[in-house]
Amino acid sequence: MNNFPRMTATANHALTLTAPGVTVAASGRRLAPAMQLPRRPPQSLNLGSSLGVATRTIKTAFFFITFHAAGFAALAADKPGFSRFFPGRVFSRNDDGNDAFISGWYASQLRAFKEPSLCTSPQKQGETYRLTMLPTFNFPLTVRIHIESDGTATAIAKRLTGKGGYDPGKLDFERTQTLTRKQVVALRTAIADNKFWQMATALERPGCDGTEWIFEAVRDGRYHIVTRWSPSDKNSYRQLCDRVLRLGGLDEIDAYLRERPKP
Repeated sequence: MNNFPRMTATANHALTLTAPGVTVAASGRRLAPAMQLPRRPPQSLNLGSSLGVATRTIKTAFFFITFHAAGFAALAADKPGFSRFFPGRVFSRNDDGNDAFISGWYASQLRAFKEPSLCTSPQKQGETYRLTMLPTFNFPLTVRIHIESDGTATAIAKRLTGKGGYDPGKLDFERTQTLTRKQVVALRTAIADNKFWQMATALERPGCDGTEWIFEAVRDGRYHIVTRWSPSDKNSYRQLCDRVLRLGGLDEIDAYLRERPKP
């Protein structure tokens, strides 16, 4: 039996809500039991709870409609440009639409960062790691680390003026700094300990609002990307991402503060 409230209108335009065990008029006056369950008193209708569920459902639907519309519009505007950022079907092997949406979304942010593609030449020559952090309603961050053949490395940190889940805005901050050999060794060790190259690119997304933590790597001509939605602070992948942020002189809080990161 359907347990959801039902709304009906009479000939004189009066509205009536009917739920299991009770009928309520628009005025709030109890009319008569719509159904009497054995050994169970009539139940009152919790309009607040029903409205709360409806509100959450509408917000969720709006979120996905907005994201998909933005992703597909961006993809249609420059499909070849987006396809160069990521391999085909890397985010979803069985759903081309979802793969195109995620590729378009991520690529639009990377283009706003004025970042290069890591999955195409000549970026495959050498060793490069890039973390991109996309909080739905806050400033996107990215840190790209390039390691030369002699072991020297630089970290380039950037922030955008927009929002990770909507319009990325413009480049707001950029800083380049040199890393020590000790920092490079520690980063490589952390990547190996996380078994990054064996990790699945994407997992099922358990929610809507939150933060995308996207980690790309190129080494010895091989490209791999991993993305996770709002991983816990104690999650080993999240700790790897935090390490890259720090190497770029950034912190997660920089995505939420109006002040620019310190030079």
